[in-house]
Amino acid sequence: MKKNNWVKISALASFLFLQTIYATPSWADPVNSIEVTDTDTAVGHNSDAGFVDKIFCDEEKTKNNTAIGSNAKAAVGNSTAIGSGAQANKKGSVALGDGSIADRENTVSVGKVGKERQITNVAAGTQETDAVNFGQLDKKADKSYVDEKDAALDKKKADKSYVDEKDAALDKKKADKSYVDEKDAALDKKKADKSYVDEKDAALDKKKADKSYVDEKDAALDKKKADKSYVDEKDAALDKKKADKSYVDEKDAALDKKKADKSYVDEQDAALDKKKADKSYVDEKDAALDKKKADKSYVDERNTALDNRITNETQRLDSRIDNLSSRVDKVGALAAAFSALAPMPYDPAGPTQISMGVGTYSGQQAMAIGIYHYTKNDVLLNAGFAISGSEKMGRAGVTWKIGGPKEKKESSVNKKMITGNINSNVTLGNDQQVTDINIGVADTEKNAF
Repeated sequence: MKKNNWVKISALASFLFLQTIYATPSWADPVNSIEVTDTDTAVGHNSDAGFVDKIFCDEEKTKNNTAIGSNAKAAVGNSTAIGSGAQANKKGSVALGDGSIADRENTVSVGKVGKERQITNVAAGTQETDAVNFGQLDKKADKSYVDEKDAALDKKKADKSYVDEKDAALDKKKADKSYVDEKDAALDKKKADKSYVDEKDAALDKKKADKSYVDEKDAALDKKKADKSYVDEKDAALDKKKADKSYVDEKDAALDKKKADKSYVDEQDAALDKKKADKSYVDEKDAALDKKKADKSYVDERNTALDNRITNETQRLDSRIDNLSSRVDKVGALAAAFSALAPMPYDPAGPTQISMGVGTYSGQQAMAIGIYHYTKNDVLLNAGFAISGSEKMGRAGVTWKIGGPKEKKESSVNKKMITGNINSNVTLGNDQQVTDINIGVADTEKNAF
């Protein structure tokens, strides 16, 4: 394990010990989120933004984790978990929604095995890396649909006479003023006739619900495709029309005549002016546009509210991280101040001692005071207290001295030697002198212990 990791573990252990004695633990907070550096974000009860990996792994490889929601876990670098119980367990992975698990690198998960979800309201993809919705996939998968559409288009483009006939029929209808009036009248009548609308809707619903209708349409189409004679007849008719030069000339002449007809152009312009003058048409278009703009403002409001909430939570988390860093620095200063306290050797005339010390760590300062007391020459009691701002620390201990009996034996030998020397230098007639000397020997023996 790297040296830096040991330093982190030691600092964390000291902080947890202080929390246990002097303060309410951080995990008692209802939020109870765990995040280590200012590049990680954890919001929600018991949420975790790479806390374990920050201690035991290279911190540079485990940054930029985000865990939002109760029990959300974003365990590795650049991972994101949003939702209660969501887990992003691989680098660069994203887990969205309650209980979602992202267990592959650089992937987005909206569920887990046995609890899959659908992604709805997906727009059709336009680029190579865009997602494809079901509608696109269904059309592309239906190869026969594409082939039929292309074949029909190619056939129409190749059929010059068909184009000429359609144009001629259209020009004839537009030139026929009575036809336009009749169509408009018929349309107004149908719109006014509520029963007509109901009947059309009912007929449509009946066709959609009638499975046999779909089957019959498919069967008719398959029959036509399989009927080679049908294709041959259509091709023969087309070839006949193309070969008939007079037919083409007549169609072109009719078309040139209609284009030269000034009344045709006037009718076209009149129809366009009629639509523009129709106030109800303009109002409907404006109403549709206003609805779209209102929907966009709703989305903007939702996005703004979410951005504000994320900003507030981020600021609150930054404040908590700064406070934690300051407290850890104060723990280091308290430890340094305690290390400055030291007792002096035993003195029977002064068995009690007082010691003071100061310490500093990463810009934080602390002061400590301690007391030492010898109950006898081989037993030392001690206690201490330190303070750094609002952080406080205390200690107490006892020390025993080993090896006392050997010193006591040597003292007894010295006593005998001293007594023998003194007795040899005094007379029996001087009782007072002998008493004083014996008292002196007793004091010497006491001091030896």
